[in-house]
Amino acid sequence: MKKPMLITALAFLAFYSAGCSPFWHKKLSQAAVREGGEAHRLAKYKSALIHFNNAIALDPDNSLAYSSRGAVYVAQGRYSLAIADLDKAISIAPDHADSYFHRGEAYRKTGDMERAAADYTTAIALNPDNAKAYIRRATAYAKLGKNKEAAADLKKFLQYAPTDIEAQKLLSSLTSPKK
Repeated sequence: MKKPMLITALAFLAFYSAGCSPFWHKKLSQAAVREGGEAHRLAKYKSALIHFNNAIALDPDNSLAYSSRGAVYVAQGRYSLAIADLDKAISIAPDHADSYFHRGEAYRKTGDMERAAADYTTAIALNPDNAKAYIRRATAYAKLGKNKEAAADLKKFLQYAPTDIEAQKLLSSLTSPKK
C-alpha cells in the first residue's frame, strides 16, 4: 500500500471510528477527494475509488466526491454507476459544471446524444470556458443531425484549440457543400 493511501486509510479508520466532529469529517473527506483526484489523474482507478468511497463515508454531502467517483466510473466504462453518482452530485451542488460534463460523457458513451447535449449545454452555461464541452456537444449535435449547431460549437472550440486537426476536419465536413 502506498504512503498516501495508507495515510487516508488510517485517518479514515481513526477518526471515523472515534466519532470525531463533523468539522473533521469534512476536512478528512476533502483530503480524501484530493488524493483520489491525484490517483484518477494517474489512471489509478482502484486507488481513486478507495479515496472517493472514504470521502463519501466521511461526508455523504460531499458533491465533489460523488462527481469525482462518477468521473472514474466513466473512465472505467461503468456508465450506470457514473450516472447515479453524477445525479447525486448534481442534487447536492446543481451549480457544479464538471458534474454535468461527466454525466454528459456517460450519456454520450451510451449513445444517448439528446441527454449528452443537454448536459454539455448546462456545463457550458455554468463554465463557458470549458473547451471540451464545446467539442463534445458538437459531436452529439452532429450525431443528432444538428449540423448548424455542431458547426457553431466547433468554431467556438477552435477558438481555444486552433490547431486541432480533427475539429477542423469535422467542421469542414459539416460546412462544405454536399456533392
